[in-house]
Amino acid sequence: MTRNDLVSPPISGHGNGNHVGGILNQETPVICNLVSDDLGCYGYFPSTPSKWTKIASLDTMRQDAASLVIDSSTLWITGGKTDNSVSDDSTTDSTVYLTLTSMTAGPKMPVSFIYHCMVMLDIGSAMVIGGIAGTGGDGRSTLYYNFQTEHWYNAPPLETGRFLHKCATLHDFETQAQ
Repeated sequence: MTRNDLVSPPISGHGNGNHVGGILNQETPVICNLVSDDLGCYGYFPSTPSKWTKIASLDTMRQDAASLVIDSSTLWITGGKTDNSVSDDSTTDSTVYLTLTSMTAGPKMPVSFIYHCMVMLDIGSAMVIGGIAGTGGDGRSTLYYNFQTEHWYNAPPLETGRFLHKCATLHDFETQAQ
């Protein structure tokens, strides 16, 4: 697939926090509407070029949520706001696992989050970084999730808070930094 083969996905709304997505199974871009009348998740399958196919619908709005591809075939969506209010009172602690064929509830977070980001740390854990935790906060919160024990752990806070930021995992950093 080349850049010229892609067509615009059926998404609505503009701005940061309205969509999440990732590449599943190393070949299928997926994007989910978080804020709109259509809370659909769409995949762009190489076998049906020039068409986005709806693979699932979210059960509730998740504005300002974060997502992370885990085990190459699952998009994990965490937190977000469940309505359009300016209040942080509508944040959710729920998470969702999305594959190309199903959507299931994920592990509840110990506190709700918005404006955060997530990264995989290794094969068995992920980290939620920054954002607003609960109904307030200073953007310094961090959490680990261990997939093997299925448990959340508090991590040391960031020195400087972060909101609406992005994060990434660098692989083989020492080799690349030479």
